[in-house]
Formats: sequence, C-alpha cells, structure tokens
Amino acid sequence: KETYKVELSNGAVLDLTAEEFFENSMYDTDRPLSFSFEDLIYKIYSKRAFYEGVRFVLFSKKTVSQVRKHLSELGYDEDCICFAVDYLKEEGYLDDFAYAKKFIKKATDSRVVSCRMIICELKQKGISEDVVQECLDDLDIDDYTLAKRAVAKKKSSGVTDDIKIRRFLAGKGFSGDAVRYATGYDDFDENN
Repeated sequence: KETYKVELSNGAVLDLTAEEFFENSMYDTDRPLSFSFEDLIYKIYSKRAFYEGVRFVLFSKKTVSQVRKHLSELGYDEDCICFAVDYLKEEGYLDDFAYAKKFIKKATDSRVVSCRMIICELKQKGISEDVVQECLDDLDIDDYTLAKRAVAKKKSSGVTDDIKIRRFLAGKGFSGDAVRYATGYDDFDENN
C-alpha cells in the first residue's frame, strides 16, 4: 500500500495513505491547510478507527464494548473511538440489541441456559442488563419455559433421577421457583 511521509510546518511527520494524502490536499504545498493540525489529526485517525472497526466486525458481529476495547488497545484516543463507534452504528455494523437477540436465540436453541446465565454472559460482552432483559421480554423467554425445556431434554437423554435433574437446573442458574415449576416439586431445596 502506497504511503506518503508528510512533514508539516510544526515539525510533525505523518505517514499517510494515498487516499488520506489526496483527500486532505497534502500535495498542494503552496496552499496552507484550511483547518488546524488538531482537526487534521482527528479527521485522519477517526477515519482510520472507523475502518479498523469495520475490519473487526466484518466477519463476526461484535458489541459496542468489544469494539471500543479493540480500538483502545490499538491506541486510538477516546474522541476517535466515539466517532468510529457512532459511525459504525449509523452504518449498521453495530447494534447491541440485535446482537443480544441473536445471541439469546442461539443460546436457547442450542444449550441449556437460564436467563441469569444469559444475562451474565452478555454482561461479560459489555451489554447492559437492561438491554438483555428487554431482549428476553421481546423474545418472550423466561426461566420457567427454559427450565421445562431443559427437563424434557434431560429426560429424553435418559436421565430420570429427579434429584440430579433439580441439581443440574440449579447449577445452570435457574431459580428455585423455576426448578420447582419445571420438575413439578413444590418442596425443592436448592441446597439439597
């Protein structure tokens, strides 16, 4: 990739891509820049942060928090990160609500999970509990339904010991009420 080394009158030296060089009229050395050095730096690095963000989310969806962390680790400052994240949202590359809904659908279709587990996993990815709860409500998913489904799955795989099933559900983060509902027991003690 062709780059240009540009030395500015303030002594700063920039390595610019051909696109950045021509886009900012750096070739016209007789004409002073029509914007400040700080504005030039912000414009260049914000755009670079955006393109880096696009590369990061291109093949697998990411959360806003994951993109922010990635760009921060690459050394971009907060202003450039904010620009990139806002632009990525605007262009449809980032949407925490859509990410959470897809994650929840996949998790509930493929494994035994409780709402508590889903909330915890998505919080680790930087999605707020409010957004996760809104998605769960929107998808009409609750622990009672998930626990019932888990019991059916366990029983279809040959596990018939109710104590094992109840402990399994409790270990997956289901509340005592959800476990009692799913197993038909009103006297389940989570510590048993």
